[in-house]
Parts: sequence; structure tokens; C-alpha cells
Amino acid sequence: MDPGRPSRRHREGTWAHIGLEYMEDWPFEHKTEVGYVVASDLWNRGFATEAAQASLQYGFDVAGLSRIISTTFADHRASRRVMEKCGMGVSRRDPLAG
Repeated sequence: MDPGRPSRRHREGTWAHIGLEYMEDWPFEHKTEVGYVVASDLWNRGFATEAAQASLQYGFDVAGLSRIISTTFADHRASRRVMEKCGMGVSRRDPLAG
């Protein structure tokens, strides 16, 4: 997967958007996030994990980033599992206001 081209087409729409994003307005110190959205009919096939791992490798090895974050809702088990498979852990549990 090429992290520079994170979106792929599925049927008539985008089936996934996975990659790195710099979030200028993020209120915390580290602003580069690895994110993933996959169409529900393609869940549980490892796409998010594989692509997120490739994005993280690109971010650290090619872009030279020292830290990459990922965010999710506390009850979103599948997203948390992808993070765990990518070696990410919980470092902050702050709810964002507004």
C-alpha cells in the first residue's frame, strides 16, 4: 500500500481511507494521526491493520516522525484492536469538549 494514496474505490464509492494526517488544530502536542475508515462490508479482513501499519512505518522511517497518535471512542473495540495490533497503547483518556 502506498501511504501517499490512502483511498481506494469500492463499487460506487470509497471503501477505505487510511493514512497519516497532520491536524493543525489538535489541542495537544503531537498532531500527526494515523486514521482508518473502512466500509462495513469489508470489516474483519485486516485491511485497517495492514494499512495502518504501513502508514506508521512510512511516518517513522521515511517522514522521520518521532510520534504518531490515533484516536477513537472508548467503546469502539474494533478501532482499539487495530491500534493494539499496530503496537499503540493508551496514553491519554481526555474527552474532547465541544
